[in-house]
Parts: sequence; structure tokens; C-alpha cells
Amino acid sequence: LTDPEGEPLFAGQAAWLQEQVNSRHRRNWAKIDRFTEALRALPPAAPPSRPGQLLPDAPGCGPATEEEEQEAQEGTTESRPRHFDIIGDVAVLSAAPDSEAERAALAAAVLRQNGKLRIVAARCGSLQGEARAAGRLEILAGPERRPLMTTHSEFGVRYVVDLEASF
Repeated sequence: LTDPEGEPLFAGQAAWLQEQVNSRHRRNWAKIDRFTEALRALPPAAPPSRPGQLLPDAPGCGPATEEEEQEAQEGTTESRPRHFDIIGDVAVLSAAPDSEAERAALAAAVLRQNGKLRIVAARCGSLQGEARAAGRLEILAGPERRPLMTTHSEFGVRYVVDLEASF
């Protein structure tokens, strides 16, 4: 290490600098060792009942029934959303389930999963036009807000977003 004129910053202090660096390395390795021991002491976590399971209380996300497994093998499963995006206080599903009961149950499960969410919405159709705009969103749970605007925070920056116009 040198200063702007090229002179060494720690001339004649190599042993001191080496001890400073080594003491910090020892401290950090001790922290890592304690963390590793704590992880090994934890009881094993129960695996999800199905790979990729996100919402245990949502329809179609619990343990597979014989009927569901047969439908999956035949390729006749109905279209159910398997994930959702969170923008501000709104969860956006890629598609809504067909039946009204499934919509209500899925929306309730999503709201239960994340207490900060206020609205669950689903896309009504695919991306459209030259700009690939998302189009209208159907609100499945929560208060009706039009335009559907929310404040999203990411990396310390806050954005006010109209979801139907930009997402």
C-alpha cells in the first residue's frame, strides 16, 4: 500500500500490519466455526411434501392425490399458478384458477403467507401488442383499487408503479 506520491504507508511496520490482518482472519474463522457448529446442531428440516411446493394451504399444492398423479401422467392437469410476483403490497399471479372457489382459496393462502400483502391479483390473458403490455389485472382478494398502483422498494429505492400500465 502506498500514498499518492508512491511512498509506502506502513514502512517498517510489516510485522504490525501482518498481525492486524491475521487477528481479523482468526476472528472471522472463529465466527464461521461457531456458525457451522450451530447449523450442525439444528434438527433436520422436514422436506416439502412435493418438490417446488410454495403454498402448502393452496389447492393443488398439498400432497398429491392419486387422481392428481394420474392427471399429471396423462397431461390433463388444469392450469394452476405455481408462483407469484410481489410488487409493493400486491401479489400478481400469472393466471387465475378456473373455479371461483379455487380463486378464493388461493388468494386467501397467498395473503396468509405474507402479512404485508393487501391485494392478490391475476393476469387476464397473455402479454399483448408490440410493447408486450400485460393488460388488465383481475383482483382476487383485497380492496378494489383502480388504477392498481403500489409503492415498491428495492435496494433502498422506492418506486410508485401502476401495475396495469407497466407490469
